[in-house]
Amino acid sequence: MSGSHGEALDDEAMRLRLLVDALDDCAILVLDVQGCVAGWNRGPQAEPRDELALMDRHVSAFYPEPERSTGKPEEDLHAAGIDGRFKEEGWRVRSDGTRFWAEVTISALRDSGAIVGYAFVVRDGTRWHEAESRLATATALLRATIDSIEDGVLAADVDGRVLFRNHAGMQNPALAGAADGPDPWGLFFADQTTPCLAKATPLARARHGESVRQVELFARTQTDSDGRWYSVNAAPLRDKRGELLGSVAVARDMTATKTRESELKQLSLIDELTGLCNRRAFLSLASHQLAVARRTGRPVALFFVDLDGLKEINAALGHDRGDAALREAAAILRASFRGSDIIARLGGDEFAVLALDTDAQRVDSALARLVRSEERRVG
Repeated sequence: MSGSHGEALDDEAMRLRLLVDALDDCAILVLDVQGCVAGWNRGPQAEPRDELALMDRHVSAFYPEPERSTGKPEEDLHAAGIDGRFKEEGWRVRSDGTRFWAEVTISALRDSGAIVGYAFVVRDGTRWHEAESRLATATALLRATIDSIEDGVLAADVDGRVLFRNHAGMQNPALAGAADGPDPWGLFFADQTTPCLAKATPLARARHGESVRQVELFARTQTDSDGRWYSVNAAPLRDKRGELLGSVAVARDMTATKTRESELKQLSLIDELTGLCNRRAFLSLASHQLAVARRTGRPVALFFVDLDGLKEINAALGHDRGDAALREAAAILRASFRGSDIIARLGGDEFAVLALDTDAQRVDSALARLVRSEERRVG
């Protein structure tokens, strides 16, 4: 019975040894109390299988300098003896002197409570460490690139927690949204009066799966009371399976563009309210036609028209009604003069008409048509 029990133990030990030797992705070294190699598994490719190359070598042989000279190997064994196990990642040295990134676990082996040795388990992590280093480099490069652009960039998870924000996005109000209801300060839609609350921002909409393009928002803060214009794009973030992870938004400051557009409108040839020529267009066209008239001897007539009571209309009935009166005046002038005549709104309540090829009789006819048009409007 005793012999069969011993054979069973031997068989179990053999199977255990075969199992350990089959672990070819890590080296398992058995160290004695002094930290010298007493045995190892035969499977790993990280170490040579020659017993003479490993047997009785101190564990410090697998540490690079200066760790070996500063006593780190002994400190690691001591830590394993106190805590039962010591784990870390770092550079180690193979028996042939080559370095590799290792995941190291040192476990104290005890018999009746006393330390009788150590299990020194090393897994070669050079490949994934290099992959992590490449990923870290790529991430740093991407971060530096995004930080270098002037557009604000912000990424958030599905709960709205910020995952990433570049430098330009740190103070970009178009990526946040107004905290509550109407307020003179905050984020607004393009009408500059309707608050854009946090739940209505492009970033928040993208968190629900919506792709948002070129939404114009207006932000006014206490430090910038004139306000700034932003164009915001946003898109959902998804994993490979299409599951929603969050959203990302990019906000571009469009204030300079809006200012230029406003200036171009002022410099354009058409009065936006009435559709007539504006002052700039009138002066340019009239100057040319007067030069032609002088050269050809053709008569022209210049009319100045002032809309009485516009200020009172604006004050009593509002600017919308005043604008309507200006448009009505423009319609009367169009009906009273020919299409070849130059009709313009000079600004405010002032209009001007340069009637071409017009003698005294045609001036009287034009004035008569103007009076009749006004009478029909009043009547």
